[in-house]
Amino acid sequence: MNSTTMSRKHLVIIVIDSIINSEDFILSTIHNVDESFIIISYDFNQSLVVKLLQKIWDLRKASDINFMFQQDTETVLVTFYPFVDEYCGNITKLHVINKFMTSNWISETFFPIKLKNFHQCTLRLGTQPSFPAVERIKHNNGSSYTFIGSDIEIANEFSRKYNFTNKFVHNEWWGSIFENGSGDGTIGKLIIKDVDYICGWHFMNMLKSKFLDSTYPYFFVPFVVVVPPGAQYTSLENLIRCFSLSLWLASTCTCIFILILIALLNHFRHNVQRKIPYIIIVVILFGGSTTRIPQENALRMILMMFILFCLVMRTAYLTEMFNFLQSGTNKGVVESLNEMEELKFALHVPFFMEFFVPLKEIKYDPKLIKVWKNTDDGYLKHLDSSFKAGFVEPLDSVIREYNKSSTPLNLLSEPLLTAPVVIYLQKSSFLREIFTSTIQQMMEAGLIEYWINQKWTSNMKSHSDEGGEPKVLSLAQLSAAFEICIVGILLSFVVFVIEKLHCKKIKLN
Repeated sequence: MNSTTMSRKHLVIIVIDSIINSEDFILSTIHNVDESFIIISYDFNQSLVVKLLQKIWDLRKASDINFMFQQDTETVLVTFYPFVDEYCGNITKLHVINKFMTSNWISETFFPIKLKNFHQCTLRLGTQPSFPAVERIKHNNGSSYTFIGSDIEIANEFSRKYNFTNKFVHNEWWGSIFENGSGDGTIGKLIIKDVDYICGWHFMNMLKSKFLDSTYPYFFVPFVVVVPPGAQYTSLENLIRCFSLSLWLASTCTCIFILILIALLNHFRHNVQRKIPYIIIVVILFGGSTTRIPQENALRMILMMFILFCLVMRTAYLTEMFNFLQSGTNKGVVESLNEMEELKFALHVPFFMEFFVPLKEIKYDPKLIKVWKNTDDGYLKHLDSSFKAGFVEPLDSVIREYNKSSTPLNLLSEPLLTAPVVIYLQKSSFLREIFTSTIQQMMEAGLIEYWINQKWTSNMKSHSDEGGEPKVLSLAQLSAAFEICIVGILLSFVVFVIEKLHCKKIKLN
């Protein structure tokens, strides 16, 4: 048998004497059993079969339901197509798909693919605002809207491929589903069959899957941990934080060594008037100028080397100081869940996260896990350095808040978990297989990831110079300045020795 569904479904054969007497049994069986059906009728009445098939279609069963009956000497297999020409869901006639003639079937097809072309019929699409999946743009006259977003691109691709029209049924929020199978919001409209399918960043969970069908997950949203910034730097810390500790120590030791060296050289100079005042060293260190140059070459070389060393260090310091003062004024934040747990930070998780991951499965101290509902209150605490807690949020929510705030949010490097995003359909929907197949094709082509990333990138607010806090300058980065200093000292020592030997030679002569 050629079929798109027989490999995944069982074949159920129902044999009846009378359509009228068996109608309730057939409808109940088809409604509750998601299999492929062949109904064999000994009392075949075309008008009654058409009416029964219309009721079956009203249950949104389409693909795998056929009638078989005897017509003269032939056994005929007929079915219905819900979307043919101008008939959108109105069953008006039967279509012969196979016949048994002269000891053989004339075709290998028993369950044809019925949903290749919807002939511009309308499907009702439920949506709600959900960045980056769905955004509703109001036109100037206020009477019409345009829908954009990554999920809208997916829905448009469905409509192009299967030739149908999307009728948007918009709500202001996702809605919820309850234990008894009822719901509200966009989800509630799908449950009561006011819409055929819904999109807009819907996370998959077990309760929804119990009462609804869904496509294959087409994206996994990271749930990241947002932590408050560290405490603010003090005035003194702002002055010293651009250099590493090792660099400060090396610079200080170098200056002390130069002072000692100059003191030793001054010691060997008998002419007090020609000695270098130590105040000159301080002037050079802070960028001042001096016109008093020693006559000896050794002292000149040491002084010039020290001027060059101070110039490099002072320039690097002022540049980094400017960068640090333009960056954030807060200290570093916690970097991992383990560090948060050690510091006894609470972990606030959104209430809806419990629907798809039990809190006991989160690898964190249960005593520190808290459920929060007030989103605005949580966003305010993101920026409070005294608040010792992290907030778990979907990445799309973080990006929305980032666009509102003048201060970047602080995230842990690893997400807490990822949640699958799907398109939800009515239970046992005729759209499930074709939509899932199309989504898999789009994922393989990289289209869905492209649409989502494009939407995220285009909506990211550009904060100036927010590539992270400048890195502290280390000793290795300024090693050249110390190398110059060492070479200058060695050269000055060589010159000093030569000068001493020269002076000794003159005295001997």
